Amino acid sequence: MVFDIVKKIFSVFISFAICFCIALLIFLIVLNNTMFNNSFAKETIKLSDYALKIKDEMQQEFTSLGSVSGFSPELFKTIVDNSELEMDIISSFKNLYEGKSQYKSEVFEFKLYNKLLKDSKSRGYVITNEIKSNLKYLASVCNDIYNSAISIPFYEQVSYLLQNGCKLCRLLILFTTVLTVIMLMILLIINIKNMRRFIRYCIYSISSCCLLLIIPLLLIYISKIIDRIAILDVALKSLIVIFLYGILIEFFIAILIIIIILVILVILYNNLFYNFNFKTKSYIKKL
Repeated sequence: MVFDIVKKIFSVFISFAICFCIALLIFLIVLNNTMFNNSFAKETIKLSDYALKIKDEMQQEFTSLGSVSGFSPELFKTIVDNSELEMDIISSFKNLYEGKSQYKSEVFEFKLYNKLLKDSKSRGYVITNEIKSNLKYLASVCNDIYNSAISIPFYEQVSYLLQNGCKLCRLLILFTTVLTVIMLMILLIINIKNMRRFIRYCIYSISSCCLLLIIPLLLIYISKIIDRIAILDVALKSLIVIFLYGILIEFFIAILIIIIILVILVILYNNLFYNFNFKTKSYIKKL
């Protein structure tokens, strides 16, 4: 009798420990698939229209420079290609995740210089070495603005955190998975003679895990705290907001999978209960 009570108390303790381990495992897996995943960042860039917002900001500076230099503002509205800009931004993020140096465009300055040279010739200017030098300088200034726009703030610090965070996250996933399996095995051994009880404790663990995850996530979503992030740069704020909402959606998908597993366990538990009652009644009738 005392042994059964100890087994129950120990089983309850392990089931809650499993709950926290599963919650931590889900948290780490979602982070690994989102924050530490270059593909997720790439999709976020496309969804947030980050390139278009960056282009709008750049064009204002380019137009001002063009007007001062005697060029038509319309010319500077066509110097940035949307697809090329998006690819350069994606390359910048790729270097960030791979721990490489800050990406810089080598093509933009050359293309812009040729466009300015062609425009100057079409307006009847005699192209001297001085004009070429001035055009190169203007193209160089615009190139600096372009590279500054596609660069990532605090690049070295963010890259360092991503590299080390990714390694730590994967180690913790491995450790938490092994720990969860060990605890499940212990729970199974304790309740090996009563599979129904083992499933019941698993249901306790998973249902507690769902509550542990879904309550703070719902609070974050309902409060709209993500939308109120204090970032002045419109393009960067849009990117970060979409990025964080993407992580939130991944968490909800993970919770949905856990709920499906919970439903399967409940069905299995009820099936075992039905089979147990049916066999007991059959045995009583035989007696």
